[in-house]
Amino acid sequence: MENQATPATLDILAVARATERKIQLKRGLPIALGLGLAAFGWTRRSGIGRTLGALGVSLILHSLRTEIEKAVHKLTSKTSDRVDTASMGSFPASDPPALAQIGPRTTHAE
Repeated sequence: MENQATPATLDILAVARATERKIQLKRGLPIALGLGLAAFGWTRRSGIGRTLGALGVSLILHSLRTEIEKAVHKLTSKTSDRVDTASMGSFPASDPPALAQIGPRTTHAE
């Protein structure tokens, strides 16, 4: 029997995890750098040290402000993507069927 090479499959979850790690690194790097600058600056008792400390604090505050603005925009955004649009378009189909009486309606009061 001949060995056939199977085509490589795309593990979408692995791609999503790798992308999430890159995003977290990109978000955390300026804060970590700011903390390092602030700590280094505060250990020096000079004008340059104070300047580096202030620069570090400024970098931390800027990074945090950017993250907060992104989160607020995401929460208040009224835009929808194709998945949201398709979900809303199929909304009635996702509801369970209503209970309906089959056959003629009869009353016992005659």
